[in-house]
Formats: sequence, C-alpha cells, structure tokens
Amino acid sequence: MVRKFALCVRLLIVFIAFQKTASASQSPLDSLNGLWFEAKMHYGSVFPHNSGVLYLLERNLSGAEFTLSTASKGRHQWEQLYRNPKYGIGYNYTNLGNPEILGNLHAFFGFIDIPFHVPRRNATFSYKVDFGLGYFSKTYDPYENPLNHVVSSSYNVYIGLDFIGRYRITKNNDIKASLELTHCSNGKVRTPNLGINTITLSAAWLYSIKPYTQPRRTIPEFDYRKHFIEFFLNTGGKRDDNMRKEVFLVSSIVADYYYAYSSKYAFGFGFDGFYDGSLSQHREYFQNTQPDNSVNYQLGAHIGFRARYGNMFILLNAGHYLSYKYIRHGPVYSRIGLRYALNNSVMLNLTLKAHNTVADFIEWGIGYRINTKGK
Repeated sequence: MVRKFALCVRLLIVFIAFQKTASASQSPLDSLNGLWFEAKMHYGSVFPHNSGVLYLLERNLSGAEFTLSTASKGRHQWEQLYRNPKYGIGYNYTNLGNPEILGNLHAFFGFIDIPFHVPRRNATFSYKVDFGLGYFSKTYDPYENPLNHVVSSSYNVYIGLDFIGRYRITKNNDIKASLELTHCSNGKVRTPNLGINTITLSAAWLYSIKPYTQPRRTIPEFDYRKHFIEFFLNTGGKRDDNMRKEVFLVSSIVADYYYAYSSKYAFGFGFDGFYDGSLSQHREYFQNTQPDNSVNYQLGAHIGFRARYGNMFILLNAGHYLSYKYIRHGPVYSRIGLRYALNNSVMLNLTLKAHNTVADFIEWGIGYRINTKGK
C-alpha cells in the first residue's frame, strides 16, 4: 500500500513539472477556478451491521484515495447559498481486512465539498458527499467463495459522507483530516447483498495545481418555494434473500409534503404504497397457510428531510409500515437518494429503500409536483 501511494505521488510530481513547462497557449484548465490534487490515506473498520458481516472481519481496513477538484465561481444561487462549494472526481482503494473472502474495494465517484462556514484565513471545516460506482474484487460464489454473504455483484452503488478539517500550510499546500462514512451495495439486484458499511479516519495532502480566487459572496434574495406537494411512481427489480435467480418486480407510490424553512433545507412527511413480488415466495414464514399475492402489498408513512442544490434534492426518509401481512426485517424502513426537477412540475427519482442499513431495492421513478408559489 505504501509503495502504491508513493508511486502516485511521484506521478503527480511529474504531472506538475509538465504543467509548469507547457506552453502558455489556451488550456481547458483556464476555465477552472482553482485545481487541487489530493492524496489521502485512511484507516478504520467495517461497521458490523449484521451478524453475517461480523464473523468475516479479521482485521481493520486500510486504503488510499486520490481526487481532483475545483471550486465553484458563485454564478448560481445555490452556489452562493452553500458558500461556493468545491466539486470533483475521485478514486478510492480499500483493503477490507479479509483478502481471501472480502477482497478489495475500488470506487470511482463524483463529489461535492461544502464548507460549514465562509472560509477565513487558513482553516476550513466542511462536509463532503460522494456518489459513484464501487467494484469488489471478491464476490459471493456458491463454490469458490460461499462465505461471502456481503456482496454478490462486482459493481455496486458507492455512497460516502466525510466531515473534514482543512488547513493551509503554504501557498500551494494544504493538509486535511477527516472522519468518513461509506456504504456500498447493489440495491439487491443480486443476492446475497448485506452490503459494506465502513467508518474510517484519514489524513491527506493537497497540492494546488492552479490558483484559486475566492468569489465575492452576496446572499441572493429570491422568493423561494416554501411548500412542496409531490407524487412519485417508482419501479425496479430485486432478488429475494433465498438467492433465487428470478428477478421480482418491485414498485412504490409516494405522496410527499415538504415545508422549506429556508432556501436550502426542508422537512416534511408522506405516505408510501409498496409492491414487492418477492414477499409471497417466503413460504417458510407462513404456518399452515398458502400466501397469496396480497402479501406483496404494504402501506407506510414516513418523515423526511432534504437539502436543495438548485434543481437537485438530496433526501433522507425514516418510515414505519402501517399495513402489512408480512414483514421480514421489522416495521421500520428508510430511504436515501436524489431527486431532480426537470421543470416546475416534472421530477426524476433515484432512491434506495433499506431496512436496518441493509438495502431492500432501488427506486427508479418519475414524479409530479403541484405548482405552488416561488421558485
């Protein structure tokens, strides 16, 4: 690991030397407001959210991360509201602590880094949201790797949340420390799928390849929308926990109300109707009865919080089933994901429904927003 880290740093030095000796002709980098390279090492553990994960953990995990980032120019309202965040792309390598069964995780992702305060002097505190694709070198195989009940597909959704402290030590060099939480799973398109949750501490070095100019911050005043009434129709597919090859239809109908108490954040509540075609297949849980198709229907209610970034919304729901004939993982469910407003009425939905941090299925959908006052 140390050798790989050192090799990447050497490649960076070669890249910087090339940039400094290149001609002064127009470059795509000229349009960027600063450009940073970051090299990070992290150390921590897999969070044992299920007994099927706990017995696989032989030692702590370790890894490295490399990113390229730039800063917003403050041209849009949401950039001003979030104190001109940084955004970029990255690669994360993690040794999961059990090379024979769990292997390694390789993640490629995009991210946004949002400061908690207007940056002053040399110190900045921020949070970073990652979203991308994760690749596992070891997956479940009934013959060659039967003990891996964590992941069964090589490619998975990768989500991360970092809390960061950053300090500038010279004009071109920063150091950083962070607490990082990640989740990686396939949304149950293949089973078994307990997923991987990690918690790590990290230290990083950043090098400024291109100078950064702090945009002048003016708080935009606009009549933002305070009341959101939205309806969504979602669908998807999943496999059941018995590891059948059959893919079952899943769908949901969602009715939401959100109240925006600021131009950035909103909270609300809603109701869910679920159809899960895999539930009636679990005949071992029905004593002396033959389950019919009505077992596949569930009703629930949820509370929610979401953050707005222009036309994009990041949401988090916590729900409880109100009506059901069968539930396998308890009465509480959660939802996390993205929604994007194509215009004032039509929205797209990409969310993950889960039970106790274990993915249930991915919801792909479209929604309709009732027009209310504001933007």
